[in-house]
Amino acid sequence: MGLGLHLIIVELTHACNLRCKHCYLSNFSSTSIAKDDFINIIVQSKDLGAWAYAFTGGEPLLLGERLFEYANLVVKLNPKAKIYLETNGTLLHLYPPKAFEVFNNVQVSLEEPKDINDFIRGKAFSKVLNNVFRLKAYGIEVIINITVNKININTLREFIEALLKEGLKVGIQFLTPTRPELKRLALSRREFARALKVAIKLGVKIDDPRRILFDKHLCEQALAKIRKKKGIVGGCTAGIATLAIDPSLNVYPCSRLRIKIGNLRKQTLDKIWLENDLLWLLRKRELKGKCGKCIFKYACGGCRGDAYAIYGDVLAEDPFCPYVLVEKGIC
Repeated sequence: MGLGLHLIIVELTHACNLRCKHCYLSNFSSTSIAKDDFINIIVQSKDLGAWAYAFTGGEPLLLGERLFEYANLVVKLNPKAKIYLETNGTLLHLYPPKAFEVFNNVQVSLEEPKDINDFIRGKAFSKVLNNVFRLKAYGIEVIINITVNKININTLREFIEALLKEGLKVGIQFLTPTRPELKRLALSRREFARALKVAIKLGVKIDDPRRILFDKHLCEQALAKIRKKKGIVGGCTAGIATLAIDPSLNVYPCSRLRIKIGNLRKQTLDKIWLENDLLWLLRKRELKGKCGKCIFKYACGGCRGDAYAIYGDVLAEDPFCPYVLVEKGIC
């Protein structure tokens, strides 16, 4: 993987109409990114090669029509770019399905089953599911995103199978304990392995570099790349191919790695991207502990957000990676 900015995670606002128990945010300020600042983000990131934008929050649909205005600005200013909307899904019914055609897909957060979802997110399960089917009927690509944690791990397979039977696309991601109180919701290594195996077996999208451990095809591809090339060939993209920008224009290596590396009111994006010391540290991938010795270091690298959340060190070994269990023949 060569140095190149691919994805900008744009946290348009931190305002949200829900208070999900596993949210990585603790401040739900109504501050949002102004239009002129948004234009600067798109122009500057395009110059650095960005070709994908994830609109997230908070809840981006709280911006109302501005959300769609911003999406169309991306189309105008960086026409080859992909645009993804990440939403809790509760407000989708307020807009005609056609409005969502500007997005390459709409990713809707949902847990399983209804009682667990409503415990984690508030009483929204039925409304969100109805909204999802409404968009799907119109032809909008919708992906149900499940954040796997201690509360829903035991019903994960059942829920994924139910969604797939309804013809829905599914993706999983794992909770990163960005706040101390979230540590109790984080999976054990064994639970992490179980979730990965379920998702791989059912063929759902896995937004995580550690999927390589149980996906034979990806594993073989990675080992072949490692043999051919020195340095990073894949894995965690924080600061390597991804940046996140919050409503105050603070810049982070990733939305899960909440270390401020600059602010667009004080620096240009290219200055941050090319000169920030933390980013270059991440790009060297000189990791510690098990990750530093792992055969997949340059193809995975673990989750740097998880390492920082647990150990306060971006180079520490991944605290949740189950590879140590694989080595011992436990899973």
